[in-house]
Amino acid sequence: MDSTRKSHPAISFILDPAFVTYCKRKTEALIATAKDPALFGHFSDNEIAFLPAEVDAILKISDPANPTRQALVNFCDKNSILIGQLTKANKEVFIGLLGAVYFEVVSAAIKQADPNHLFLGSRLHSSAKNNSHLIKAADSFVDIHSLNYYGYWEPQSNHLSDWAQWAKKPFFITEFYTKAEDSGLPNVSGAGWLVRTQKDRGLHYQNFCLQLLQSPSCVGWHWFRYQDNDPSDPTADPSNNDSNKGIVNTTYDAYPVLTDWMRQLNIRKYSLRNFLAKPF
Repeated sequence: MDSTRKSHPAISFILDPAFVTYCKRKTEALIATAKDPALFGHFSDNEIAFLPAEVDAILKISDPANPTRQALVNFCDKNSILIGQLTKANKEVFIGLLGAVYFEVVSAAIKQADPNHLFLGSRLHSSAKNNSHLIKAADSFVDIHSLNYYGYWEPQSNHLSDWAQWAKKPFFITEFYTKAEDSGLPNVSGAGWLVRTQKDRGLHYQNFCLQLLQSPSCVGWHWFRYQDNDPSDPTADPSNNDSNKGIVNTTYDAYPVLTDWMRQLNIRKYSLRNFLAKPF
């Protein structure tokens, strides 16, 4: 829903008195999709900064009556924590409290407008996806946890086991990819790994997904993106302007070596799952 306010830290909007009304207004359009049989579900946002640094920024809000700043002050008082001496663990607990409000409000708004489809969460990223308090808060309201996963060549076993233990709801990976030098694109932008060839991209895909198939809590994945970045597009944001992220190029021609490797795994995903899945 992209309700971030530019003048305040990204998560400070959650306790804004107008947030409930805002969510209801933004989700009214979902009424039109409520009976769409081809629709899987709805994301509420993308990569909200549910991060410890945002808590420090909340403390710097100049208005002492700001509801989010006041909630943080009250949290510190209740837990005998001195302002300015919050630990990373303290911050993650507070983020979990904000997350509980966020997911409750947006879930109610989405389900009121469209009760027939899934609420797919907010695509957690960076350290937010490793905050147990946030995952547990979301678990009461999402149907599936959505996680954007970068910085690791393959899903780490500790992450897979943590998500399985923290949540009763399943998860899926909503962003991962590699980009190849043989595409001819500059490949400067984006968080995905840079490899030499399309075959290397295919090998990465298989290895990454084989790790996911070991987790009974994982119900799928989404490669980011369908199409390569277009360096000639002046409207592209800086993270999506020059890289080989797609399974097709800018003229919709597929990378057959990549898609062949993808297909090899995809057509065997259920048998592989039955063979590999193990409880954590």
